[in-house]
Amino acid sequence: MIVGRTEFLHHKNKFLKQIIDGAVFIYPTDTVYAIGCDARNNKSVLRVRALKNRNVMPISIVAPNVEWIREHLVADEEWLARLPGPYTLAFLIKEDRCIAPAVTMGRDNLGVRIPSHWIHDIVAELGFPIIGTSANKTGQNVMTKLDDLPSDIIRGVDFIIYEGEHRGQQATLVDLTGKNKPKNNHQPYS
Repeated sequence: MIVGRTEFLHHKNKFLKQIIDGAVFIYPTDTVYAIGCDARNNKSVLRVRALKNRNVMPISIVAPNVEWIREHLVADEEWLARLPGPYTLAFLIKEDRCIAPAVTMGRDNLGVRIPSHWIHDIVAELGFPIIGTSANKTGQNVMTKLDDLPSDIIRGVDFIIYEGEHRGQQATLVDLTGKNKPKNNHQPYS
């Protein structure tokens, strides 16, 4: 099912229930289209991994708010002050039960976003993180319009929120794990 913003918001409660119940969906952000699900639902996260052909690389999330980041991750206040925005901030995890094991695949860090886009209001209303990885097969171009999306991904999701063509770039990754000097790039989270 493909819906626009107006239809999604008009039937918001129905779609939020689907997300809570394990739906996998595509949604717009301030950068590119993303594929998501409840980041606490291991079965749904594994569906996302299968659709993307992403076996072991980490997957980023969209946090419901900055307080969630502070509670569950080793946060950097200077970078948190820049949110919302086009960044994926990689932090060490303090409390690993906050997300499904399939999100990090055993790693001790997590990429997190708060997009400057209306979709963040939806995540905040849910009150839990959703997967925030780009809507594409791993290693292929990101989705900028519906025609870019492989047919097996379209068939594999429960719904798509479509706003027309997006010409944004992927979010900039900032590694704040302390394992490396802070750096900006687009890998490994997308």
